[in-house]
Amino acid sequence: MVDEDAAPTRQATLLQVLLWRRNLTREETVEFLAARADAMGERTFSLTLRQLDRYLAGEVATAPRASVRRLLEAEFGFPTELLLGPAARVSADLDGSRRAGAATRTLGSADFVAFLAERSGASFEETYAFVAEAAEGLAARPSATTAADEHARAALSRATLAAALQRYYASPAATFYTADVAGSEGALSLSVVAEASSIGLSIELGGPRERTVLSQEEDVLATKITPTRYWAAVKRLAAIEAGETVLSENPLYRLLDLGLDDGALSATFGRTSFSAYALSADLLAGELIDALVADPAGSAQLELPLRDDYLPSVAAARNYRSRICAGGPVCLLAIARADDYLLIVQERSPRVLNATGRLAVVPKAFHQPLAGDDHALSATLERELEEELFGREELDQLSTDARRLLAPGHASMTSAPMRWLREHPEAYLLCCTAVGINMVSGNYEVACLIVIDDPSWWDRYGGVLRTNWEVGRIHRFSSCDADGLAGLLADRRWSDEGLFAFIEGLRLLAEHAPARVRLPRMEVRL
Repeated sequence: MVDEDAAPTRQATLLQVLLWRRNLTREETVEFLAARADAMGERTFSLTLRQLDRYLAGEVATAPRASVRRLLEAEFGFPTELLLGPAARVSADLDGSRRAGAATRTLGSADFVAFLAERSGASFEETYAFVAEAAEGLAARPSATTAADEHARAALSRATLAAALQRYYASPAATFYTADVAGSEGALSLSVVAEASSIGLSIELGGPRERTVLSQEEDVLATKITPTRYWAAVKRLAAIEAGETVLSENPLYRLLDLGLDDGALSATFGRTSFSAYALSADLLAGELIDALVADPAGSAQLELPLRDDYLPSVAAARNYRSRICAGGPVCLLAIARADDYLLIVQERSPRVLNATGRLAVVPKAFHQPLAGDDHALSATLERELEEELFGREELDQLSTDARRLLAPGHASMTSAPMRWLREHPEAYLLCCTAVGINMVSGNYEVACLIVIDDPSWWDRYGGVLRTNWEVGRIHRFSSCDADGLAGLLADRRWSDEGLFAFIEGLRLLAEHAPARVRLPRMEVRL
Protein backbone atom coordinates (compact mmCIF):
# COMPACT_ATOMS: atom_id res chain seq x y z
CA MET A 1 0.00 0.00 0.00
CA VAL A 2 1.24 3.47 -0.80
CA ASP A 3 2.29 5.36 2.37
CA GLU A 4 0.55 8.71 2.06
CA ASP A 5 2.80 10.24 4.73
CA ALA A 6 5.82 9.41 2.58
CA ALA A 7 4.35 11.05 -0.53
CA PRO A 8 6.42 13.78 -2.18
CA THR A 9 5.87 17.35 -1.05
CA ARG A 10 5.01 18.56 -4.54
CA GLN A 11 1.34 18.81 -5.39
CA ALA A 12 -0.08 15.35 -6.08
CA THR A 13 -1.53 14.48 -9.46
CA LEU A 14 -5.15 13.40 -9.69
CA LEU A 15 -4.00 9.92 -10.79
CA GLN A 16 -1.82 9.62 -7.68
CA VAL A 17 -4.69 10.62 -5.37
CA LEU A 18 -7.06 8.11 -6.97
CA LEU A 19 -4.54 5.32 -6.52
CA TRP A 20 -3.90 6.30 -2.90
CA ARG A 21 -7.63 6.03 -2.24
CA ARG A 22 -7.66 2.53 -3.71
CA ASN A 23 -4.71 1.46 -1.53
CA LEU A 24 -2.82 0.14 -4.55
CA THR A 25 0.94 -0.31 -4.87
CA ARG A 26 2.70 0.64 -8.08
CA GLU A 27 3.08 -3.05 -9.00
CA GLU A 28 -0.61 -3.74 -8.34
CA THR A 29 -1.53 -0.72 -10.45
CA VAL A 30 0.39 -2.03 -13.45
CA GLU A 31 -1.19 -5.47 -12.94
CA PHE A 32 -4.78 -4.35 -12.75
CA LEU A 33 -4.43 -1.85 -15.62
CA ALA A 34 -3.04 -4.62 -17.82
CA ALA A 35 -5.98 -6.85 -16.85
CA ARG A 36 -8.39 -3.98 -17.50
CA ALA A 37 -6.83 -3.50 -20.95
CA ASP A 38 -7.39 -7.17 -21.71
CA ALA A 39 -11.04 -6.86 -20.64
CA MET A 40 -11.44 -3.89 -23.01
CA GLY A 41 -9.70 -5.66 -25.88
CA GLU A 42 -6.82 -3.15 -25.93
CA ARG A 43 -4.21 -5.45 -27.47
CA THR A 44 -1.57 -2.71 -27.94
CA PHE A 45 -1.61 -1.50 -24.33
CA SER A 46 1.62 -1.70 -22.33
CA LEU A 47 2.81 0.10 -19.21
CA THR A 48 6.07 -0.17 -17.29
CA LEU A 49 6.77 0.92 -13.72
CA ARG A 50 9.06 3.67 -15.02
CA GLN A 51 6.27 5.04 -17.24
CA LEU A 52 3.78 4.87 -14.36
CA ASP A 53 6.18 6.80 -12.12
CA ARG A 54 6.37 9.60 -14.68
CA TYR A 55 2.55 9.72 -14.92
CA LEU A 56 2.20 9.82 -11.12
CA ALA A 57 4.74 12.65 -10.89
CA GLY A 58 3.12 14.63 -13.72
CA GLU A 59 6.44 14.58 -15.57
CA VAL A 60 5.10 13.84 -19.05
CA ALA A 61 6.74 15.70 -21.93
CA THR A 62 4.53 14.10 -24.60
CA ALA A 63 1.03 12.71 -24.38
CA PRO A 64 0.75 8.96 -23.57
CA ARG A 65 -0.05 6.57 -26.40
CA ALA A 66 -3.69 6.40 -27.52
CA SER A 67 -4.22 2.96 -25.95
CA VAL A 68 -2.93 4.23 -22.58
CA ARG A 69 -5.16 7.32 -22.75
CA ARG A 70 -8.24 5.21 -23.55
CA LEU A 71 -7.45 2.84 -20.71
CA LEU A 72 -6.84 5.54 -18.07
CA GLU A 73 -9.98 7.45 -19.05
CA ALA A 74 -12.14 4.31 -19.02
CA GLU A 75 -10.79 3.22 -15.66
CA PHE A 76 -10.77 6.53 -13.76
CA GLY A 77 -13.49 8.50 -15.55
CA PHE A 78 -11.46 11.68 -16.19
CA PRO A 79 -9.65 13.03 -19.28
CA THR A 80 -5.97 12.12 -19.36
CA GLU A 81 -4.97 15.79 -19.10
CA LEU A 82 -6.74 16.07 -15.73
CA LEU A 83 -5.43 12.71 -14.46
CA LEU A 84 -1.82 13.74 -15.06
CA GLY A 85 -2.32 17.24 -13.69
CA PRO A 86 -2.64 18.55 -10.10
CA ALA A 87 -5.55 17.01 -8.18
CA ALA A 88 -6.56 20.47 -6.96
CA ARG A 89 -7.83 21.32 -10.45
CA VAL A 90 -10.70 18.86 -10.04
CA SER A 91 -13.54 20.09 -7.86
CA ALA A 92 -15.89 17.09 -8.39
CA ASP A 93 -16.33 14.49 -5.69
CA LEU A 94 -13.70 11.92 -6.59
CA ASP A 95 -15.62 9.06 -4.95
CA GLY A 96 -19.03 9.44 -6.53
CA SER A 97 -19.84 11.82 -9.34
CA ARG A 98 -17.05 10.74 -11.70
CA ARG A 99 -19.23 7.95 -13.00
CA ALA A 100 -22.43 9.94 -13.32
CA GLY A 101 -22.36 9.34 -17.05
CA ALA A 102 -21.50 5.64 -16.81
CA ALA A 103 -23.45 3.02 -18.68
CA THR A 104 -27.03 2.55 -17.51
CA ARG A 105 -27.58 -0.90 -19.02
CA THR A 106 -29.75 -3.13 -16.84
CA LEU A 107 -27.83 -6.28 -15.92
CA GLY A 108 -29.30 -9.73 -15.44
CA SER A 109 -26.20 -10.79 -13.53
CA ALA A 110 -26.64 -8.44 -10.56
CA ASP A 111 -26.22 -11.32 -8.07
CA PHE A 112 -22.85 -12.13 -9.62
CA VAL A 113 -21.85 -8.45 -9.61
CA ALA A 114 -22.65 -8.33 -5.89
CA PHE A 115 -20.47 -11.39 -5.22
CA LEU A 116 -17.60 -9.91 -7.22
CA ALA A 117 -17.83 -6.55 -5.45
CA GLU A 118 -18.01 -8.12 -2.00
CA ARG A 119 -15.03 -10.43 -2.53
CA SER A 120 -12.83 -7.81 -4.24
CA GLY A 121 -13.49 -4.90 -1.92
CA ALA A 122 -14.85 -2.78 -4.78
CA SER A 123 -18.21 -1.07 -4.49
CA PHE A 124 -21.31 -2.67 -6.02
CA GLU A 125 -22.09 0.53 -7.94
CA GLU A 126 -18.64 0.72 -9.49
CA THR A 127 -18.50 -2.97 -10.38
CA TYR A 128 -21.99 -2.81 -11.88
CA ALA A 129 -20.88 0.18 -13.98
CA PHE A 130 -17.75 -1.62 -15.17
CA VAL A 131 -19.75 -4.67 -16.31
CA ALA A 132 -22.47 -2.56 -17.93
CA GLU A 133 -19.90 -0.39 -19.69
CA ALA A 134 -18.01 -3.41 -21.02
CA ALA A 135 -21.25 -5.13 -22.10
CA GLU A 136 -22.37 -2.04 -24.01
CA GLY A 137 -18.97 -1.88 -25.64
CA LEU A 138 -19.31 -5.47 -26.82
CA ALA A 139 -22.88 -4.91 -28.01
CA ALA A 140 -21.79 -1.82 -29.99
CA ARG A 141 -19.04 -3.64 -31.88
CA PRO A 142 -19.62 -4.19 -35.62
CA SER A 143 -21.37 -7.50 -36.19
CA ALA A 144 -18.60 -8.60 -38.56
CA THR A 145 -16.00 -8.09 -35.82
CA THR A 146 -18.04 -10.04 -33.29
CA ALA A 147 -18.65 -12.83 -35.80
CA ALA A 148 -14.92 -13.00 -36.62
CA ASP A 149 -14.03 -13.31 -32.92
CA GLU A 150 -16.64 -16.01 -32.37
CA HIS A 151 -15.39 -17.88 -35.43
CA ALA A 152 -11.79 -17.75 -34.21
CA ARG A 153 -12.79 -19.10 -30.81
CA ALA A 154 -15.01 -21.82 -32.28
CA ALA A 155 -12.27 -22.83 -34.72
CA LEU A 156 -10.06 -23.93 -31.84
CA SER A 157 -10.45 -27.69 -31.80
CA ARG A 158 -10.74 -29.80 -28.70
CA ALA A 159 -7.38 -31.34 -29.67
CA THR A 160 -5.71 -27.90 -29.71
CA LEU A 161 -6.98 -27.13 -26.21
CA ALA A 162 -5.93 -30.55 -24.95
CA ALA A 163 -2.43 -30.21 -26.44
CA ALA A 164 -1.95 -26.79 -24.82
CA LEU A 165 -3.00 -28.13 -21.42
CA GLN A 166 -0.79 -31.18 -21.74
CA ARG A 167 2.17 -28.88 -22.38
CA TYR A 168 1.23 -26.72 -19.41
CA TYR A 169 0.83 -29.70 -17.05
CA ALA A 170 3.73 -31.74 -18.42
CA SER A 171 4.76 -33.86 -15.44
CA PRO A 172 4.79 -37.55 -14.43
CA ALA A 173 1.60 -36.96 -12.43
CA ALA A 174 -0.35 -35.84 -15.50
CA THR A 175 -2.09 -38.98 -16.79
CA PHE A 176 -4.21 -37.62 -19.63
CA TYR A 177 -6.91 -39.78 -21.17
CA THR A 178 -6.20 -40.84 -24.78
CA ALA A 179 -8.05 -43.08 -27.22
CA ASP A 180 -6.85 -44.68 -30.46
CA VAL A 181 -9.76 -45.18 -32.86
CA ALA A 182 -9.55 -46.97 -36.19
CA GLY A 183 -9.89 -44.50 -39.05
CA SER A 184 -8.89 -41.45 -37.01
CA GLU A 185 -5.86 -39.41 -37.98
CA GLY A 186 -3.81 -39.78 -34.85
CA ALA A 187 -4.82 -40.42 -31.27
CA LEU A 188 -7.78 -38.66 -29.66
CA SER A 189 -6.02 -36.95 -26.77
CA LEU A 190 -8.20 -35.25 -24.16
CA SER A 191 -7.67 -32.68 -21.43
CA VAL A 192 -9.18 -35.09 -18.90
CA VAL A 193 -6.84 -36.47 -16.25
CA ALA A 194 -7.75 -39.96 -15.00
CA GLU A 195 -6.26 -43.06 -13.41
CA ALA A 196 -6.33 -46.65 -14.59
CA SER A 197 -8.59 -47.43 -11.63
CA SER A 198 -11.07 -44.68 -12.57
CA ILE A 199 -11.92 -45.76 -16.15
CA GLY A 200 -13.65 -48.82 -17.56
CA LEU A 201 -16.07 -48.90 -14.61
CA SER A 202 -19.52 -50.41 -14.26
CA ILE A 203 -20.90 -49.01 -11.01
CA GLU A 204 -24.67 -49.00 -10.82
CA LEU A 205 -26.00 -45.68 -9.50
CA GLY A 206 -29.15 -45.13 -7.52
CA GLY A 207 -28.55 -48.09 -5.21
CA PRO A 208 -26.19 -49.32 -2.49
CA ARG A 209 -23.09 -48.93 -4.72
CA GLU A 210 -23.58 -45.17 -4.85
CA ARG A 211 -22.49 -43.77 -1.48
CA THR A 212 -22.67 -40.00 -1.17
CA VAL A 213 -22.46 -37.83 1.94
CA LEU A 214 -23.31 -34.14 2.35
CA SER A 215 -20.89 -32.28 4.60
CA GLN A 216 -22.18 -29.32 6.61
CA GLU A 217 -18.77 -27.67 6.81
CA GLU A 218 -18.64 -24.02 5.85
CA ASP A 219 -17.43 -23.03 2.40
CA VAL A 220 -14.25 -21.14 3.30
CA LEU A 221 -12.86 -20.79 -0.22
CA ALA A 222 -14.54 -17.49 -1.04
CA THR A 223 -11.25 -15.62 -0.62
CA LYS A 224 -10.49 -12.07 -1.67
CA ILE A 225 -10.47 -11.66 -5.44
CA THR A 226 -7.20 -10.33 -6.88
CA PRO A 227 -7.15 -7.47 -9.44
CA THR A 228 -6.33 -9.93 -12.25
CA ARG A 229 -9.28 -12.14 -11.35
CA TYR A 230 -11.51 -9.10 -10.85
CA TRP A 231 -11.04 -7.83 -14.40
CA ALA A 232 -11.30 -11.31 -15.86
CA ALA A 233 -14.63 -11.66 -14.04
CA VAL A 234 -15.82 -8.27 -15.33
CA LYS A 235 -14.94 -9.36 -18.86
CA ARG A 236 -16.75 -12.70 -18.36
CA LEU A 237 -19.91 -11.10 -17.01
CA ALA A 238 -19.92 -8.51 -19.81
CA ALA A 239 -19.70 -11.27 -22.43
CA ILE A 240 -22.55 -13.14 -20.72
CA GLU A 241 -24.70 -9.99 -20.75
CA ALA A 242 -23.92 -9.14 -24.38
CA GLY A 243 -24.49 -12.73 -25.50
CA GLU A 244 -27.73 -13.19 -23.53
CA THR A 245 -26.35 -16.33 -21.92
CA VAL A 246 -28.63 -17.93 -19.34
CA LEU A 247 -27.10 -17.44 -15.89
CA SER A 248 -28.75 -18.27 -12.57
CA GLU A 249 -27.40 -17.84 -9.05
CA ASN A 250 -28.22 -21.36 -7.91
CA PRO A 251 -26.50 -23.40 -5.21
CA LEU A 252 -23.96 -26.01 -6.30
CA TYR A 253 -22.39 -29.07 -4.78
CA ARG A 254 -18.58 -28.94 -4.62
CA LEU A 255 -16.59 -32.13 -4.40
CA LEU A 256 -14.61 -32.67 -1.18
CA ASP A 257 -13.62 -36.34 -1.37
CA LEU A 258 -13.97 -39.15 -3.91
CA GLY A 259 -13.27 -42.86 -3.68
CA LEU A 260 -13.67 -45.80 -6.08
CA ASP A 261 -13.24 -48.93 -3.96
CA ASP A 262 -14.93 -52.33 -3.73
CA GLY A 263 -16.96 -51.70 -6.88
CA ALA A 264 -18.63 -48.63 -5.36
CA LEU A 265 -18.49 -44.87 -5.83
CA SER A 266 -18.09 -42.93 -2.58
CA ALA A 267 -18.18 -39.13 -2.54
CA THR A 268 -18.46 -36.30 -0.03
CA PHE A 269 -19.97 -33.03 -1.19
CA GLY A 270 -20.20 -29.56 0.31
CA ARG A 271 -22.26 -26.58 -0.77
CA THR A 272 -21.15 -23.47 -2.62
CA SER A 273 -22.77 -20.89 -4.91
CA PHE A 274 -22.76 -20.78 -8.67
CA SER A 275 -21.23 -17.30 -8.53
CA ALA A 276 -18.27 -18.63 -6.54
CA TYR A 277 -17.65 -21.18 -9.32
CA ALA A 278 -18.44 -18.90 -12.28
CA LEU A 279 -16.02 -16.22 -11.05
CA SER A 280 -13.17 -18.62 -10.27
CA ALA A 281 -12.75 -21.96 -12.06
CA ASP A 282 -15.03 -20.98 -14.94
CA LEU A 283 -12.69 -18.11 -15.88
CA LEU A 284 -9.90 -20.51 -16.80
CA ALA A 285 -11.34 -21.75 -20.09
CA GLY A 286 -11.79 -18.22 -21.45
CA GLU A 287 -8.25 -17.27 -20.49
CA LEU A 288 -6.85 -20.33 -22.28
CA ILE A 289 -8.96 -19.78 -25.41
CA ASP A 290 -8.00 -16.09 -25.61
CA ALA A 291 -4.32 -16.97 -25.32
CA LEU A 292 -4.55 -19.58 -28.08
CA VAL A 293 -6.53 -17.29 -30.39
CA ALA A 294 -3.83 -14.64 -29.97
CA ASP A 295 -1.09 -17.20 -30.72
CA PRO A 296 -2.68 -20.09 -32.66
CA ALA A 297 0.68 -21.49 -33.72
CA GLY A 298 1.80 -21.81 -30.11
CA SER A 299 5.02 -20.03 -30.93
CA ALA A 300 5.31 -18.40 -27.51
CA GLN A 301 4.92 -19.58 -23.94
CA LEU A 302 1.28 -19.04 -23.01
CA GLU A 303 0.73 -16.45 -20.29
CA LEU A 304 -2.03 -17.82 -18.06
CA PRO A 305 -1.95 -15.86 -14.76
CA LEU A 306 -5.38 -17.07 -13.62
CA ARG A 307 -4.39 -20.70 -14.16
CA ASP A 308 -1.03 -20.10 -12.47
CA ASP A 309 -2.94 -18.82 -9.44
CA TYR A 310 -5.94 -21.15 -9.32
CA LEU A 311 -4.96 -24.47 -10.91
CA PRO A 312 -1.16 -24.55 -11.25
CA SER A 313 -0.68 -28.34 -11.20
CA VAL A 314 -2.40 -31.69 -11.45
CA ALA A 315 -1.70 -32.17 -7.74
CA ALA A 316 -3.65 -28.96 -7.04
CA ALA A 317 -6.52 -30.27 -9.18
CA ARG A 318 -6.65 -33.49 -7.17
CA ASN A 319 -6.71 -31.59 -3.89
CA TYR A 320 -10.47 -31.04 -4.08
CA ARG A 321 -10.80 -29.35 -0.71
CA SER A 322 -8.27 -26.66 -1.61
CA ARG A 323 -10.48 -25.16 -4.32
CA ILE A 324 -14.05 -24.92 -5.58
CA CYS A 325 -14.33 -28.20 -7.48
CA ALA A 326 -17.69 -28.22 -9.25
CA GLY A 327 -18.86 -30.66 -11.89
CA GLY A 328 -21.32 -33.48 -12.24
CA PRO A 329 -22.55 -36.34 -14.39
CA VAL A 330 -22.18 -36.44 -18.20
CA CYS A 331 -24.14 -39.32 -19.64
CA LEU A 332 -24.50 -41.29 -22.86
CA LEU A 333 -28.12 -42.32 -23.40
CA ALA A 334 -28.74 -45.57 -25.32
CA ILE A 335 -32.37 -46.41 -26.22
CA ALA A 336 -33.16 -49.91 -27.47
CA ARG A 337 -34.95 -50.25 -30.79
CA ALA A 338 -35.72 -53.45 -32.72
CA ASP A 339 -32.11 -54.34 -33.61
CA ASP A 340 -29.88 -51.63 -32.16
CA TYR A 341 -29.61 -48.76 -29.69
CA LEU A 342 -30.36 -45.17 -30.58
CA LEU A 343 -27.47 -43.00 -29.31
CA ILE A 344 -28.14 -39.32 -28.57
CA VAL A 345 -25.53 -36.57 -29.02
CA GLN A 346 -26.20 -32.86 -28.66
CA GLU A 347 -24.67 -29.73 -30.12
CA ARG A 348 -24.66 -27.21 -27.28
CA SER A 349 -26.78 -24.07 -27.59
CA PRO A 350 -25.15 -20.60 -27.85
CA ARG A 351 -27.04 -19.65 -24.67
CA VAL A 352 -25.34 -22.14 -22.36
CA LEU A 353 -22.45 -21.12 -20.11
CA ASN A 354 -20.13 -24.07 -20.82
CA ALA A 355 -19.02 -25.95 -23.96
CA THR A 356 -20.95 -23.55 -26.19
CA GLY A 357 -21.32 -24.95 -29.71
CA ARG A 358 -19.48 -28.16 -28.77
CA LEU A 359 -20.70 -31.72 -29.09
CA ALA A 360 -21.74 -33.38 -25.85
CA VAL A 361 -23.78 -36.29 -24.60
CA VAL A 362 -27.29 -35.93 -23.14
CA PRO A 363 -27.85 -35.32 -20.30
CA LYS A 364 -24.99 -33.12 -19.13
CA ALA A 365 -25.39 -31.48 -15.75
CA PHE A 366 -23.92 -29.58 -12.86
CA HIS A 367 -24.50 -31.50 -9.64
CA GLN A 368 -26.66 -29.19 -7.56
CA PRO A 369 -29.32 -29.36 -4.84
CA LEU A 370 -33.00 -28.84 -5.49
CA ALA A 371 -35.16 -30.55 -2.90
CA GLY A 372 -32.71 -30.57 0.02
CA ASP A 373 -31.42 -34.07 0.63
CA ASP A 374 -30.69 -34.90 -3.02
CA HIS A 375 -26.90 -35.14 -3.01
CA ALA A 376 -26.80 -38.47 -4.88
CA LEU A 377 -25.41 -38.05 -8.39
CA SER A 378 -28.22 -40.23 -9.70
CA ALA A 379 -30.78 -37.68 -8.42
CA THR A 380 -29.22 -34.92 -10.53
CA LEU A 381 -28.80 -37.26 -13.50
CA GLU A 382 -32.42 -38.39 -13.57
CA ARG A 383 -33.70 -34.84 -13.03
CA GLU A 384 -31.60 -33.57 -15.94
CA LEU A 385 -32.70 -36.47 -18.15
CA GLU A 386 -36.31 -35.46 -17.58
CA GLU A 387 -35.63 -31.76 -18.14
CA GLU A 388 -33.37 -32.12 -21.18
CA LEU A 389 -35.35 -34.82 -23.04
CA PHE A 390 -38.61 -35.77 -21.31
CA GLY A 391 -40.25 -32.33 -21.24
CA ARG A 392 -40.34 -31.78 -17.49
CA GLU A 393 -40.28 -28.18 -16.18
CA GLU A 394 -36.74 -26.98 -15.46
CA LEU A 395 -36.84 -26.65 -11.71
CA ASP A 396 -33.11 -26.10 -11.30
CA GLN A 397 -33.44 -22.64 -12.84
CA LEU A 398 -35.44 -21.68 -9.74
CA SER A 399 -38.30 -20.09 -11.63
CA THR A 400 -41.00 -18.24 -9.72
CA ASP A 401 -43.25 -21.30 -9.86
CA ALA A 402 -40.45 -23.60 -8.69
CA ARG A 403 -39.81 -21.46 -5.62
CA ARG A 404 -43.41 -21.95 -4.53
CA LEU A 405 -43.26 -25.74 -4.61
CA LEU A 406 -42.98 -27.45 -1.25
CA ALA A 407 -41.54 -30.63 -2.75
CA PRO A 408 -40.13 -29.96 -6.24
CA GLY A 409 -38.77 -33.51 -6.43
CA HIS A 410 -42.06 -35.18 -5.48
CA ALA A 411 -42.89 -38.42 -7.30
CA SER A 412 -46.18 -36.96 -8.54
CA MET A 413 -44.21 -34.55 -10.75
CA THR A 414 -42.39 -37.36 -12.55
CA SER A 415 -42.85 -37.36 -16.32
CA ALA A 416 -44.60 -40.28 -18.02
CA PRO A 417 -41.41 -41.62 -19.70
CA MET A 418 -39.53 -41.62 -16.38
CA ARG A 419 -42.48 -43.08 -14.49
CA TRP A 420 -42.51 -46.04 -16.91
CA LEU A 421 -38.77 -46.62 -16.34
CA ARG A 422 -39.19 -46.65 -12.59
CA GLU A 423 -42.05 -49.11 -12.89
CA HIS A 424 -39.86 -51.39 -15.05
CA PRO A 425 -36.44 -51.41 -13.31
CA GLU A 426 -35.36 -54.50 -15.26
CA ALA A 427 -35.40 -52.40 -18.45
CA TYR A 428 -33.44 -49.47 -17.04
CA LEU A 429 -29.72 -49.36 -16.24
CA LEU A 430 -27.86 -46.32 -14.88
CA CYS A 431 -24.10 -46.78 -14.46
CA CYS A 432 -20.96 -44.78 -13.75
CA THR A 433 -18.39 -45.69 -16.41
CA ALA A 434 -15.44 -43.44 -15.48
CA VAL A 435 -14.36 -40.49 -13.35
CA GLY A 436 -11.84 -37.82 -14.34
CA ILE A 437 -10.82 -34.20 -13.85
CA ASN A 438 -11.27 -31.87 -16.80
CA MET A 439 -8.16 -29.68 -16.67
CA VAL A 440 -9.82 -26.97 -18.78
CA SER A 441 -11.67 -25.82 -15.65
CA GLY A 442 -10.73 -28.34 -12.96
CA ASN A 443 -14.27 -29.76 -12.96
CA TYR A 444 -14.80 -33.33 -11.84
CA GLU A 445 -16.56 -35.35 -14.56
CA VAL A 446 -18.54 -38.47 -13.72
CA ALA A 447 -19.04 -40.28 -17.03
CA CYS A 448 -22.24 -42.32 -17.06
CA LEU A 449 -24.33 -44.59 -19.24
CA ILE A 450 -28.12 -44.88 -19.24
CA VAL A 451 -29.46 -47.91 -21.07
CA ILE A 452 -33.15 -48.43 -21.81
CA ASP A 453 -33.31 -52.09 -22.83
CA ASP A 454 -36.99 -52.55 -23.72
CA PRO A 455 -37.79 -51.49 -27.34
CA SER A 456 -41.42 -50.92 -26.35
CA TRP A 457 -40.34 -47.80 -24.41
CA TRP A 458 -39.16 -46.20 -27.66
CA ASP A 459 -42.34 -47.26 -29.44
CA ARG A 460 -44.41 -45.67 -26.68
CA TYR A 461 -42.48 -42.45 -25.99
CA GLY A 462 -40.14 -41.81 -28.93
CA GLY A 463 -42.57 -39.35 -30.49
CA VAL A 464 -42.86 -37.15 -27.40
CA LEU A 465 -39.17 -36.80 -26.54
CA ARG A 466 -38.01 -33.21 -26.96
CA THR A 467 -34.81 -31.33 -26.12
CA ASN A 468 -34.75 -28.15 -24.05
CA TRP A 469 -33.07 -24.77 -24.61
CA GLU A 470 -29.60 -26.11 -23.71
CA VAL A 471 -29.48 -28.10 -26.95
CA GLY A 472 -28.81 -26.25 -30.19
CA ARG A 473 -29.18 -29.36 -32.35
CA ILE A 474 -29.63 -33.07 -31.74
CA HIS A 475 -27.71 -35.82 -33.55
CA ARG A 476 -28.87 -39.45 -33.65
CA PHE A 477 -26.66 -42.47 -34.30
CA SER A 478 -27.14 -46.23 -34.45
CA SER A 479 -25.04 -48.42 -32.17
CA CYS A 480 -24.53 -50.72 -35.17
CA ASP A 481 -23.11 -48.04 -37.49
CA ALA A 482 -19.38 -48.60 -36.88
CA ASP A 483 -18.30 -46.25 -39.69
CA GLY A 484 -20.65 -43.50 -38.54
CA LEU A 485 -19.43 -43.83 -34.98
CA ALA A 486 -15.80 -43.66 -36.12
CA GLY A 487 -16.53 -40.42 -37.95
CA LEU A 488 -18.37 -39.05 -34.92
CA LEU A 489 -15.49 -39.89 -32.58
CA ALA A 490 -13.10 -37.99 -34.86
CA ASP A 491 -15.31 -34.87 -34.99
CA ARG A 492 -13.19 -31.90 -33.84
CA ARG A 493 -16.15 -30.17 -32.18
CA TRP A 494 -16.38 -32.50 -29.19
CA SER A 495 -16.09 -31.11 -25.68
CA ASP A 496 -13.55 -33.06 -23.65
CA GLU A 497 -16.00 -34.28 -21.03
CA GLY A 498 -18.50 -35.19 -23.76
CA LEU A 499 -16.02 -37.32 -25.69
CA PHE A 500 -14.77 -38.87 -22.43
CA ALA A 501 -18.31 -39.97 -21.50
CA PHE A 502 -19.14 -41.07 -25.06
CA ILE A 503 -16.11 -43.37 -25.40
CA GLU A 504 -16.50 -44.88 -21.94
CA GLY A 505 -20.24 -45.32 -22.48
CA LEU A 506 -19.67 -47.13 -25.78
CA ARG A 507 -17.16 -49.48 -24.15
CA LEU A 508 -19.61 -50.53 -21.44
CA LEU A 509 -22.55 -50.72 -23.87
CA ALA A 510 -20.61 -53.16 -26.07
CA GLU A 511 -20.06 -55.40 -23.03
CA HIS A 512 -23.67 -55.06 -21.92
CA ALA A 513 -25.31 -56.05 -25.24
CA PRO A 514 -22.71 -57.15 -27.84
CA ALA A 515 -25.40 -58.32 -30.28
CA ARG A 516 -26.79 -54.77 -30.58
CA VAL A 517 -23.46 -52.93 -30.83
CA ARG A 518 -20.79 -52.74 -33.56
CA LEU A 519 -17.99 -50.35 -32.70
CA PRO A 520 -14.91 -49.24 -34.59
CA ARG A 521 -11.72 -50.63 -33.11
CA MET A 522 -10.85 -48.56 -30.04
CA GLU A 523 -8.06 -48.67 -27.50
CA VAL A 524 -7.93 -46.42 -24.44
CA ARG A 525 -4.72 -45.47 -22.64
CA LEU A 526 -3.42 -42.91 -20.17
